[in-house]
Amino acid sequence: MNPLNLILALLLGAAAAGLSYGFQTVVNFSEKLRLEYPQLVLGLPILFILTVLLKKKTLYYPHKVKDLHEMTEEKNFFWNRWKAVYHFVGASLSHIFGASVGREGVIVLTTTGVARLFNLSLKYWGPVAASIGFAAITGNKWVGVIFLIEMYRTQFSQKVWTFFGAWVAILILQSLKFPHLLSVVTIPDSESWLKRFFFIFVLGMIIGYISRLYKKSYFFLSDFFAAKNIIWAIAMSGAVGYALYNTDVRVLQSLSLDLVERFSSGSLMTAYDMQLVLLKLILTLLCVSLGFFGGEYVPLVLVGVGLGVTGAQFYGESLLLGSVLGAFAVFAGVTRLKWTAVVLCLGLLDYTMFIWVYLFYSVVHSFSGEKSIYLQPRLHKFNFMNFQFGGFPGGQGGFGGFSTGGFGQMKTAERDVGSSSGEDPNKKGGLIE
Repeated sequence: MNPLNLILALLLGAAAAGLSYGFQTVVNFSEKLRLEYPQLVLGLPILFILTVLLKKKTLYYPHKVKDLHEMTEEKNFFWNRWKAVYHFVGASLSHIFGASVGREGVIVLTTTGVARLFNLSLKYWGPVAASIGFAAITGNKWVGVIFLIEMYRTQFSQKVWTFFGAWVAILILQSLKFPHLLSVVTIPDSESWLKRFFFIFVLGMIIGYISRLYKKSYFFLSDFFAAKNIIWAIAMSGAVGYALYNTDVRVLQSLSLDLVERFSSGSLMTAYDMQLVLLKLILTLLCVSLGFFGGEYVPLVLVGVGLGVTGAQFYGESLLLGSVLGAFAVFAGVTRLKWTAVVLCLGLLDYTMFIWVYLFYSVVHSFSGEKSIYLQPRLHKFNFMNFQFGGFPGGQGGFGGFSTGGFGQMKTAERDVGSSSGEDPNKKGGLIE
């Protein structure tokens, strides 16, 4: 291991922290601006045109987290490293105009852009930078390495640098009092083990199917807007803007952090609250399908929290348990990053809850379908203690075909991640591309 790589990892951690804090400042400014000028959201058709123009300026720069799997040396040649900031600008405009998008995408991609800016090997440093960015924006120093493992095939050294970079990013953000999305909670013991098991299984199955529907709609709409005349997309942007301009729905603009805080506190959900959750899911689906810069993590956390609390309220289970379990469930279902979600969830709970958390996300993972909005179609699965319930529409196994992965069992279907294989062609620790 080249000792200079440690310095690079720490610098990437500092960059991820700076980007996270800076973007949150933009989000706070945009919320104040929209309060003063609520008609800004009606400009979403204009924002769509600006987004198209920005993408033309960054033709070979990745616009989504999924695009990072295309980090090959051949494609890197076309990346204009000075235009990496365009994604930050585009995502900032998305929040200023109130589009229902998240913030993890911009931090992951722009932190990767920092590696490109300094001409580092994206085969080696791209996955590291992306994982550090994800850890920074989620506020969990351990999740960076898990995200790296689930997203890429890498060397051991890349996992080491990811951990150090993520730790630095979290420490800097803590010193800056960066607001965390969710707080640590204590879950009361269940009166009945069987009752909690049933609740977790049913909630996981429901969220799994909702995630499956979301992905199917996402891929269909993305292809539809890309294939049809641009007028269709402009018209849909206008419809979304008009919907978000409605006084009762303005709370769903941008990140909707106030709703995340209220729903995650364990308060009872009203029928109106549940309508807001479903509307948030639809509006986020439309905004990301149209291609607005940003991410999906925070909006999907809001939807997951709402679904979890509603399920717990209906079933008579702890509302806090429902909110924490549900928080990362839709995200886990649409990205297929089960262990990333498990680590994020356990960061808010006592680790004695591991079995329940693991069981819940295994159910979500099994019923959500194979497609992912983050990963390429051909996946590299690591099934460590991974139960595959599958089997209901489109699955294998399930009831009548129950199977288990077993300890350390590896099921491999190679995906095209030549860029993320972790190979260092220069044999210099990836310092220079």
